[in-house]
Amino acid sequence: MKIAFRADGTKSKGMGHLMRCSAIADGFLEKGDQVVFFSEYKTEGIHWLREKGYPVRELAKSDSLEAEAEQLISLLQGMNADVLFLDSYWLSDSYIRQMKQANVFVVALDDEQLYHYDCDAVINGNLNAEDYSYEDCAIRFLLRGGRYNILRKEFSEIAPAPLRIPPQRILVTMGGTDCNNYTPIVLEGLMTFENLEISVVYGPLMANRREIEAAANRCKSKVSIYTSPPSMAELMYKSDLAISAGGGTVRELFAMGLVSLFILQAENQIPLRSCLDRKGLPLCLGYYTEVSAAEITAAVKEMLADIGNRAKYRE
Repeated sequence: MKIAFRADGTKSKGMGHLMRCSAIADGFLEKGDQVVFFSEYKTEGIHWLREKGYPVRELAKSDSLEAEAEQLISLLQGMNADVLFLDSYWLSDSYIRQMKQANVFVVALDDEQLYHYDCDAVINGNLNAEDYSYEDCAIRFLLRGGRYNILRKEFSEIAPAPLRIPPQRILVTMGGTDCNNYTPIVLEGLMTFENLEISVVYGPLMANRREIEAAANRCKSKVSIYTSPPSMAELMYKSDLAISAGGGTVRELFAMGLVSLFILQAENQIPLRSCLDRKGLPLCLGYYTEVSAAEITAAVKEMLADIGNRAKYRE
């Protein structure tokens, strides 16, 4: 089969859309299918896709979503595509509906019922997927809930992180772009801790290396910075606690059984807090504008000291 993906990766939009589409693409590639990505013209995500070896086509600049949809339909027809995955917060109901003209099986990856979907299938593998009914959507198949969590293969090849006593390693990951330059604030919150190993993930579209290194140099514990590490699963396995943004990494951390503290970096991450609270997991510290370095220090101290709660949350 020929599988197409429409997704972007930029400093403002983040890398989560491309990350999960790449996980699906890898599954099709293993089965011998062909894949191609369609992405916005001259964006950082295109560079990332090419570095990873995925075939990618740049969409020409369009004056409107309708014009872009016509362009994509033409490209899909030209390649005789069988399936199209749409993963974007920046489309429209009419854009999705137009894809019927391409005579492909259209699958939308969704997080919070953004559109009145008129397509073949919707996948929402998030923790709070059951909050959305999709009853008013014209879809044939609804794949909803943790069973349909989209993870890269590495997360099925490494066992969950064990509960180590005493905890010694903290993982810091603020997404692929760290759009709010928040990693230095997290490190400030960890500055006074001693005898720990702190691993910082420097994502593919981050541009705050100097600030991170300056904050790392002020920490009493050893800080290692990993630039686009080849295996996030391995880093998570070696860690005892994570401090993370509230995007796609949340699903990976849960899959690895790594107890984490979440600091929300974008408005679309806000529903995570109520979802975790309902499940008895008080792990969300709040929106980044509300969380100070001192609050991070206090939360980490409490989590490291309370072995019972860490065990309960991990379970």
